[in-house]
Amino acid sequence: MKRVSLIAFAFAAVTSAQATVLIFETSSGGSITSFTAPSGEGYGDRVTATTQDGFNYGLASGATANVVVDYSGTSSNPQGYGTGYGDLSNVIWGSGSSVGENIYRIKFTADAGWLVRLRRLDAAAWPGGQPSSTIRILNSANQELTSFSGLLPQSGHLTIDYSLISTVVDTSLTIEVSQGWWHALDNIEFSQEPVPEPATMAILGLAAAGLAARRRKS
Repeated sequence: MKRVSLIAFAFAAVTSAQATVLIFETSSGGSITSFTAPSGEGYGDRVTATTQDGFNYGLASGATANVVVDYSGTSSNPQGYGTGYGDLSNVIWGSGSSVGENIYRIKFTADAGWLVRLRRLDAAAWPGGQPSSTIRILNSANQELTSFSGLLPQSGHLTIDYSLISTVVDTSLTIEVSQGWWHALDNIEFSQEPVPEPATMAILGLAAAGLAARRRKS
């Protein structure tokens, strides 16, 4: 029993985090037209409050003062938009052309000594003859960690929950959305957590070994 308690404590120490939610709103509640604030900080950069640099955020149990967010696209940079993508309000979409790849990306980069973890997001499509969507999550080496492929709802929305996928964490993570004119995201929740110290990792390793030994005996 003591061994299980130690495992739970060590796991909590490693996974404790603060989380920010990108809701793509200005401080007046409208849609974002530019992701760069007059101060030079971008939307999602080093968030410490629900209203910051002219933008609004959701905060789930804290903030992400050690993470910056960057936006890019293959044909044009993504933009904010008001309504029309399912039942979502104030979203990020790919802009650009409605045909072709038109990929857009949202990259989260943590400061040295920190990790960024993606927790969940909402996705929906513009009504009409939408193509199939692919939403990929890439790590710092540009390797795919997980992906969704299929049609997104044109009414309502799809919530993709990454919180139970332990691998969706790294020094940087990128969300990559295919055919961005048709597909929009909202309520992107991410968190930061310290890089585990070697001693903590050793405790986790010992705890895991202990559990394996107990399973073999039973």
